[in-house]
Amino acid sequence: MKAKYFIIGLAAALLAGMGATAQTAIHLATAGTLKDTSGIKTVTHLTLTGVIDTRDVKFMRDSMVVLAELDLSGATVVRYEGKNGTSSSSSSSVAYPANEMPQYSFCRNSTGKTTLISVKLPAGLTSIGEMAFSNCSGLKELTLPAGLTAIGSDAFYNCSGLEELTLPAGLTAIGSYAFQSCSGLKELTFPAGLTSIGSYAFQSCSGLDSVTNLSLTPQHIENSVFDGVSIENIALTVPDSAVASYKSANVWKDFGSSSSNGITGGGVLLSVKPSNAALGSVSGVLLSGLYPAGTAVSVTAAPASGYSFWGWTSGGATLSASATLSFTLTQDTIITASFGKSGSYKLAEAGTLKDMSGIESVTHLTLTGAIDARDVKFMRNAMPFLTELDLSEAIVVAYEGEGGTYPWGYYSYPANEMPQH
Repeated sequence: MKAKYFIIGLAAALLAGMGATAQTAIHLATAGTLKDTSGIKTVTHLTLTGVIDTRDVKFMRDSMVVLAELDLSGATVVRYEGKNGTSSSSSSSVAYPANEMPQYSFCRNSTGKTTLISVKLPAGLTSIGEMAFSNCSGLKELTLPAGLTAIGSDAFYNCSGLEELTLPAGLTAIGSYAFQSCSGLKELTFPAGLTSIGSYAFQSCSGLDSVTNLSLTPQHIENSVFDGVSIENIALTVPDSAVASYKSANVWKDFGSSSSNGITGGGVLLSVKPSNAALGSVSGVLLSGLYPAGTAVSVTAAPASGYSFWGWTSGGATLSASATLSFTLTQDTIITASFGKSGSYKLAEAGTLKDMSGIESVTHLTLTGAIDARDVKFMRNAMPFLTELDLSEAIVVAYEGEGGTYPWGYYSYPANEMPQH
């Protein structure tokens, strides 16, 4: 580790002599404007906060040629639709969802950004698009946010420099080829909520020597998932209550088959996660893992600025409204800290939702009065955390113009119809 940082420091010093800037922190009030920052192209260590979209990521990928360390943990990815994003298809308009690391983020024409060494992804990120970091072979440190739910196909293909990987508790799906040829990976822990692992997801991860799966039910996977990996020599650790299930499950049953270790129980499952990492956090000595029955657990929820803690839940039932939850672990336990911000607005004039103070951060929205396609577009594009929407008392009025949901300019939107797109 010391050698690594010596090399980084030496490289930074050399780059400084070439006009490069080692450390820069930038706050973007408007997405798509990173390119307008003076001297940004020569930055090696960048911390970005505020709002970003695929245009900013494309700029980092293509124009910041010495970018080595990137911290996006304080940034929010907003929606963008157009031809100026990271997609390999530049001839047609592409829609890039909010809270998703864009497809081809740091991979262009199958060539990864090999200068990248360390990346911290946005706290509110929920998904990573296909090929996002494909062939970024220099990437050694990766911080995935707690609220991440999906990793797209080929997202980290051939990131051979990765040695450690912590998959967050909220992750539910890993796409095909997602970590193929990540030959440096040594240890791997699958979270309790993971339900889907795509074909060839960990093919040729030849460095693996330890795997833990926290899921109480073995995921149904194809033989190709660990193709090229000697799983017969790798011990698999699972919750005590799930050992028998793994010993009879396809592929999983073959782990450790040539050794005396095989498949073993590591204890009782504990999984603690926030509903969305951008809205709040959870803390405690023990959060997610396998522990002995009878272990004392104390966890605390802390909402982010502007949000409220709504309680601890498990299986849809509320456990407690207190920010600190203490209990003795006696059985497999999966709990979530729920955070949110409610907003109720009556629009006297359609098209004015964007003018409501603080509306962008609302998670649970009730709208009454008159709305049109402009308000719907604002909810779609500029409210990245919106999870519940009540329009039952709103009236959709007609609108004609270029400010609606239609992606190709001017359009006539009828009254009493939910706008297209």
